[in-house]
Amino acid sequence: MQKILIIDDEAHIREVLVSYLIREGFQTIEAENGRAGVQLARAYLPDLILSDIRMDGFDGYAALAAIRYQPLTSTIPVVLMTGQPDEEGRRFAMELGADDYLIKPFALPTMLAAIRVQLKKHEAIRRQALHLKAVNAQRVEETLESEAAPGTSAGHFLPV
Repeated sequence: MQKILIIDDEAHIREVLVSYLIREGFQTIEAENGRAGVQLARAYLPDLILSDIRMDGFDGYAALAAIRYQPLTSTIPVVLMTGQPDEEGRRFAMELGADDYLIKPFALPTMLAAIRVQLKKHEAIRRQALHLKAVNAQRVEETLESEAAPGTSAGHFLPV
């Protein structure tokens, strides 16, 4: 079951999102501010983070920057939400590494579509990385085998 971390300072919004996502088959984790969200992201390594931007103190931008800074959480897809959209804020979010940007109020199926797209994209990248790792391991093994074959001198040099 995929885990989604929801970071929002408004309890009623978290309740709606949690209820909907559970019905859609996701496990959820909740944080009431950005600082708590970053701590939960490190502890639980969710499959995706859904975060409000406008929160007192440690806002969604700060949380996103902290998540991207930590190697353990840097590749987790992050979808930011805001009720006060502006192009400058959207651009800033993308520069910080947001994967998507939802404008409140949004339809829950729209949010779900954004989540599924990001999860699918993240899984494809993960599969590609695993494939490349396997290909590279095979190449290293083949190189080592060819260097160890009798009658070859690859890699062996005599001083002049």
